[in-house]
Amino acid sequence: MSFGLAMKNNSKVTRQRLGWLFTLALSTAISADKVTAYPWIEGNNTFNGLITSVQSAKGDGSGTGKSGSGGGGNDGPSVDSADYFASEVHPLIKNRCFACHLPEGLAESGGATLIFKPNGTANQTALNFDQIEAFINQPGGGSRLLGKVSGTDHGGGLVYGTDSEEYDKFKTLVDSLTDTGTAITSVWDGAEQESRTETLRRASILFAARLPTEAELNAAARSDGELRTRVKNLMQGEEFERFIKTGANDKLLVGGLRNGAPFDYDFVRFPGYGEESRRILSQYGDLSSGNQEARDAEGDWNGRNRNSYWQEPLELISYIVTNDRPYTEVLTADYTVVNGPLNQSYQSGNDIDLYDMNTWVKGRNKGTIVHDDQTEWEEFGNIISLVSKHSGLIEMPHAGILTTPAWLARFPSTETNRNRARSRWTYMHFLGVDIENSAPRTNDPDALADTNNPTMNNPNCTVCHERLDPIAGSYQAFGNAGNYLDAWGGKDSLPDTYKYPEWFDGEPGSTGYVEGDTWYADMRDPGMEGGTKAPSSEGIDTLPWLAKQIVNDPRFPIATVKFWWPTVMGNEPLKAPNDEGDPDYEAL
Repeated sequence: MSFGLAMKNNSKVTRQRLGWLFTLALSTAISADKVTAYPWIEGNNTFNGLITSVQSAKGDGSGTGKSGSGGGGNDGPSVDSADYFASEVHPLIKNRCFACHLPEGLAESGGATLIFKPNGTANQTALNFDQIEAFINQPGGGSRLLGKVSGTDHGGGLVYGTDSEEYDKFKTLVDSLTDTGTAITSVWDGAEQESRTETLRRASILFAARLPTEAELNAAARSDGELRTRVKNLMQGEEFERFIKTGANDKLLVGGLRNGAPFDYDFVRFPGYGEESRRILSQYGDLSSGNQEARDAEGDWNGRNRNSYWQEPLELISYIVTNDRPYTEVLTADYTVVNGPLNQSYQSGNDIDLYDMNTWVKGRNKGTIVHDDQTEWEEFGNIISLVSKHSGLIEMPHAGILTTPAWLARFPSTETNRNRARSRWTYMHFLGVDIENSAPRTNDPDALADTNNPTMNNPNCTVCHERLDPIAGSYQAFGNAGNYLDAWGGKDSLPDTYKYPEWFDGEPGSTGYVEGDTWYADMRDPGMEGGTKAPSSEGIDTLPWLAKQIVNDPRFPIATVKFWWPTVMGNEPLKAPNDEGDPDYEAL
């Protein structure tokens, strides 16, 4: 898939090498297990490996990659297409595609052109073979079909992963019906490559906030290898770190937490935070209206903590990038990074000055508590309450930025939203799926009048919720504001309105809650789309498991390109048109 890599310049289409070097490689150098799908990047699974990993990806298409795990050219097994479709592919279509791709189904109402004949139709198999053959024989049809199967260009999401036997069967069918299989050979038709010195100039301004030196320009002009070396040399230092953090914040929007976005995370759950507040109050006195010195000191400490919390996910991404660690750790890191205030709050045990805002080092969150019958509070001037006794510190499980207070607080939940906002943005940023635009929405009041748990039972709702809700459930350990094990007793984060409806004028037992539950009984189980449930062995801590599922999903590399593309290129990636019946669909 191309993400608008060609840009118009002086009435010519000019390929920007910078986008080529940075984002094509970013789509491939995600983790070592992607080498099979993208063979030209073997051994380059880190962020700086992005620049050196694309030496075979040439502008004339001769070194371009292959869709999914397939190869280019008709080098697959020799099969009779119609027989192979009948025995191997048609059963898969009936199992997974018939839910939407039948006449008057959701796919057709959304403009899809690949519509199959339903069960009971005479000559059904032959007619459906004709349908899929016609689809594949459109320009680029084979690649489009495989993209839909793998979920990279499909409103219905993932059907079969690129490493699955089922996906291979679709690819074999495509290869048997085409001369070129799925090789991309014309992405750069009509494009001209800008000079190496132009590319270095762009990279230097972007990554280092300066113009390249004459020596750097002369070196880059000699060869692509020299250019890659000069660009990689720019990917270090204070300005490059600023570039990474600014780009990440433009997507994650955690900086909004210092600019008015609600930040209701309960920091008092970190007794280490309260220790310094208690020291300030013992030194300066209480926070009564006349004690401005105490107010200023406590306000400074509180402000340093809040500023540290919202920066944490950005600093974690910067740490991963600048230390050349696998980019997958953005989600899977079993650690975080801390500065002085966070080191104190998280009880990470690093040797950092308490008030040092600028030194960030690897650490873990070992300093949170739950609210239970052993929790006691101490009031200070009726203004601030600090925990004086608790049942013990907890080491919280980590899942990269997903378990940081800033991410959880920036996308808070409610008792009815039930982590769905967090799920939506997880899909958007890390799977490249805009869940709210992934399926057509009906305005028919009769279709929406269902009150029998419609997110589980009404097809007009389940088309999104069967994908959205399992990931929402994987956030089950975190409460509405983002605190870990938020409910009283520290066993779950379910609200009292659900657990004890009789306290709120409801009927006892009306919600389906059973003592010991950690997620809503009237929602899908925590997991991933496609019916993949989180293993029971994970207990309530399902978010680290989810992170591993996401980074192994074939959509993660493409979503990563979408995430970073605006930072590098200055505009959003092009979106595929929605209506496949548009006469100019292929041109778009």
